[in-house]
Amino acid sequence: MEFDITDIDKKLLIRTLLAHSEPIGLGKAEYNTRKSHREIVDGISDQECDYLLSEFNHSSEKPSTFGILDYHMGNR
Repeated sequence: MEFDITDIDKKLLIRTLLAHSEPIGLGKAEYNTRKSHREIVDGISDQECDYLLSEFNHSSEKPSTFGILDYHMGNR
């Protein structure tokens, strides 16, 4: 399945996909501690979004290390 994502906020797309994927594996105590220190625990930072987008949109000869996997259809 392919979607035209030309006109959407790509950072919002990345954050939404991440929010609905596997949890980041924090225990309750660690989650609460990080949250109390105002660390990002429910999503990713702008820098991480920029990195993922640069990997996804790279124009070099090397293969990308980032892709979106459709678990239902098994396509990348």
